[in-house]
Amino acid sequence: MTDFGQWIAQAYPSHMKAYQEAGGALGPWAENHLPADWPASFEAFYGAPYVSLADGEVLALTDDFQDQLAGSYLQARVDGVRYLVTAARTRPSDLPGDDLALALTEETAIHVALWQQLAPQKSRPPAGGRPVWLDLDQPAPGANIENLISQVLIAALAAEASDIHIEPGDRLLVRIRCQREMQTLCQLDRAYAESMINRLKLAGQMDIGEHILPLDGHFNIRYRQQLIDVRVASLATKNGEKLVLRLLPAIWQGRSLVSLGYRPERAAHLRQLVQSPHGLVILSGPTNSGKTTTLYTLLNELKNDGLVCYTIEDPVEIDLSGVNQIQVNLSRDLDFPRALRGILRMDPDVILVGELRDAETAQIAVRAALTGHLVLTTLHAYDAHAVFHRLLDLGVSRDLIASVLLASQNQRLLPRKRPGDACQTGRDGAGLAIVEECWVPDEADRAGIRAGLSGADLRRQALEKGFLPMEEDIALKLGLEILEGPADQSSPGR
Repeated sequence: MTDFGQWIAQAYPSHMKAYQEAGGALGPWAENHLPADWPASFEAFYGAPYVSLADGEVLALTDDFQDQLAGSYLQARVDGVRYLVTAARTRPSDLPGDDLALALTEETAIHVALWQQLAPQKSRPPAGGRPVWLDLDQPAPGANIENLISQVLIAALAAEASDIHIEPGDRLLVRIRCQREMQTLCQLDRAYAESMINRLKLAGQMDIGEHILPLDGHFNIRYRQQLIDVRVASLATKNGEKLVLRLLPAIWQGRSLVSLGYRPERAAHLRQLVQSPHGLVILSGPTNSGKTTTLYTLLNELKNDGLVCYTIEDPVEIDLSGVNQIQVNLSRDLDFPRALRGILRMDPDVILVGELRDAETAQIAVRAALTGHLVLTTLHAYDAHAVFHRLLDLGVSRDLIASVLLASQNQRLLPRKRPGDACQTGRDGAGLAIVEECWVPDEADRAGIRAGLSGADLRRQALEKGFLPMEEDIALKLGLEILEGPADQSSPGR
């Protein structure tokens, strides 16, 4: 007997035969044959609400529904509750009054409709003076371009995406990055391209008349009572202008190193390293490996009334109170070296440099670390010891490296273990955990650097002294069930 049948057999036994003969979707049959209070009866039986949508049925997903996941069923998650969306592939051919929604895929439309049905009506926290361009908790009705953008944003956030790519072509392709993987969200008619891209650029205070040069902007939206900072970047391609939206929830500011995936003893070790009054701490790893999040978390813990902290970024990714944040502006000749020189005249204690991109920036950052400042920065490198070679490539001398390098950390992001059906806590990166290795040069390492040892020699030397490589950190976290198995994930694309 189906789950629906069990409920009907208990709550409305006299209707059981008619339900079995109907063999159709629950909602339409129930509306025609059961007493008007049947949704309340359903919720009392399963302990979860029944929500009816125009394009299918939505049921709170309990263990009773696990056998329903095959076939034409989709899942969605809202505020910690998983919902089962049935009949998703039998959507009506039109949605009155909202033809833009037809451009979305069935799954996207279901996610959007579900959230609009269940959007919280509680009082929202103040935005802290930051204007909100779109309030996704109260989506505007009607068929307009902002409504379409709202639906795309809702669907991407419901999928816990970190980035949205809007790519022109024969169709306007919208893809999202979820847990490092790209996937198609929807394909829109090319007719929407110009108005959609221009509206997003206007919201980000970007020049809609400029279609060749790369531009940056940002705007704020509200979603599930959170303020989300959306960073917008544009770039010309042969098919037209492409936009990438990076979704940055303000909730990150409450995160700790442990919540990012660090084991407590490793988090304490990293905190201790950055208590030094001077020196260079470098985080390395590929794009989207959480380097910036780790640096912001460290800086958030460091900042206090006794320290003057600065950042140089391109762009400034997250607003951090109590920190002087500087946005690189190449159109006004404000690049990393010039900004860094300016900061050094402003009596800094801690300087966060978004990335060591060139030899000049690297040289200035290293000399700042040598002259009494703590410098936190990032590099792209293969492992913790490969950072040494990257600094050499940027023209930093061995003697300077040996003098200023406090620590070199390499990290990746891997899927976090979800015990049972534990749900996410929102789109704040909770589905990924950092795996890392951290090299702290000792006096023997510094002597080896000056004597001409290679990165491979230094790594071999460190392993003999108990250095914990990333593979072992992964194995430990698999054993502690911090990471999702199987154990053959021990190679994070290195």
